[in-house]
Amino acid sequence: MTVLRKILFVDDDIPFVGLEDYLAAVRRNFEVVCVERAVDVGPALAKHHDVCAIVLDMMMAVPPAVDPRSVDGGQYTGLWVLRENRRAIDGRRIRVVVLTQKLPRDIHRLMREDALHLPMGELVRVHRKLETKAPELPILVKRFLDEIGGADLAEPPR
Repeated sequence: MTVLRKILFVDDDIPFVGLEDYLAAVRRNFEVVCVERAVDVGPALAKHHDVCAIVLDMMMAVPPAVDPRSVDGGQYTGLWVLRENRRAIDGRRIRVVVLTQKLPRDIHRLMREDALHLPMGELVRVHRKLETKAPELPILVKRFLDEIGGADLAEPPR
């Protein structure tokens, strides 16, 4: 029996048809734990110590205790998730694939401004949903996990 690597899939729109395609593709290659609320990422990481990657939506509902202005009304809730879980992500070297409608360079810029201190390219990669087809997602995640050390640390142009 093959043991599948475990990933955490974080998106508040999981029931919608488009995401089901992503989930189906990922489930063929990984064991998947789904989380629909930003506040549930920390507890999921605490419960599942063997998570090796996170697929994270950037635009999600604002957690109740968070000032909506700090995440631009939910436009950047994914940044809050990264900030709140930075210690686990960095300490366990969990790879994060951010899927977003936003431009990747804008997310990179915001992450630098937010001083997240997570190695871009090594631990975090940003992909546009519109440009990432469902069958490509497990390939992206697998390649990211299989890379050694972080040979691709280049950030996109500003």
